[in-house]
Amino acid sequence: MAVTQRCLLHTFVVALYTLFETSFLLAGVACEQEKHVKLQEQEKRNLEKEINTFKFEANKLRKLVASLEKDRDRWSCIFLIICIVNYPIEK
Repeated sequence: MAVTQRCLLHTFVVALYTLFETSFLLAGVACEQEKHVKLQEQEKRNLEKEINTFKFEANKLRKLVASLEKDRDRWSCIFLIICIVNYPIEK
C-alpha cells in the first residue's frame, strides 16, 4: 500500500510539475501576444494619422486645382475677348 501511495504521489508531482511548466510557457506566449497586439494597435494609430494627413493634403490640392481651373477659365475668356477685339475685319 505504501508503494501504491508513493507511485500515486510521484504521478501527482509529475503532473503538477508539467502543469506549472505549461502554465509558465503559456504565460510567456500570452505576454508575447500582448506585445504584438500593442504594436499592431500603435501601427494602426500611426496609419490612421497618416491617412488623415493624406486626406487633408488631398483636400488642399483639390482646392488648389479648382482655383487654377477657375483662373484658367477666366483668363481663357479674357484671351478670347482680346482675340475677337483685335481680329482685323476684312472688308
